[in-house]
Amino acid sequence: MALLVRNRALRLAFAVTFGLTFEVLRGAALPMLAPVIALQLLAGTMRPPPLATIIMLLAISAGASALAYFVSVISVNLPGAYALGVGMLYLWGFGLAFTPKGAPIGIMIVTMCVVVTSLSGVSTGLALGIVVELVFSVGLGALIVYLAHVCFPTPLDANIEDARPKPAPTARMPAPARALMATAIILPLHLYLNADGLAALPVLLTTATMLRQPGISESQRYCLGYAIGNALGGAAAGVSVFIMLTHGNPLTLVATTAAVSLYFAWK
Repeated sequence: MALLVRNRALRLAFAVTFGLTFEVLRGAALPMLAPVIALQLLAGTMRPPPLATIIMLLAISAGASALAYFVSVISVNLPGAYALGVGMLYLWGFGLAFTPKGAPIGIMIVTMCVVVTSLSGVSTGLALGIVVELVFSVGLGALIVYLAHVCFPTPLDANIEDARPKPAPTARMPAPARALMATAIILPLHLYLNADGLAALPVLLTTATMLRQPGISESQRYCLGYAIGNALGGAAAGVSVFIMLTHGNPLTLVATTAAVSLYFAWK
């Protein structure tokens, strides 16, 4: 069990350190995106995901982002059409997100809807570049996952049942009703926050995650954990940025990122 836990923590730290360093040196527009995707894949499984899963993620991310971009381009200058198009994307995404088999697809659709349609309000050219960057980041994140498992594998004879994520509580409200309610809440917020052309991605992504919780108590627990995590992560990020401003070079980037990510992976 000790080896199982150690290698899992090392995989998480490796994904952050390698992914962020690679993307920063590459000059990526969103250098944090690939390591975040890799973290989500690593946190949910103890074994490397099947190739079919990776292909599905690539297809979903490309299709959802392209659809969100298409809706934004044809309706961004028409307030009524824009609201209708974005609302349908949210309704479709939440409708799938609240079903067991469609949850990964629905979550990806909602995420792409938030990112692409929000950035389209600033610039359709910027949004198109982000679409390409999103798809590339999904592929790179999957590659990082496989590299992490190669470097720090889960023992073949390990008992991974205790390390699996606990199943989420079941919501009492039917999935269609939940999707309608979630869309009715997030759509006005989306339109309000993006009315002046400033993308409000953190607020909308946080709201979307809270709306996916099965009940009020789970949403409150998520909100509290999210706030504490942001406070701790923000403090660590502030110290890391100060170190980088003082000694800005690739070696400092690797060392600082590795130290911070190892600490949180261990916790």
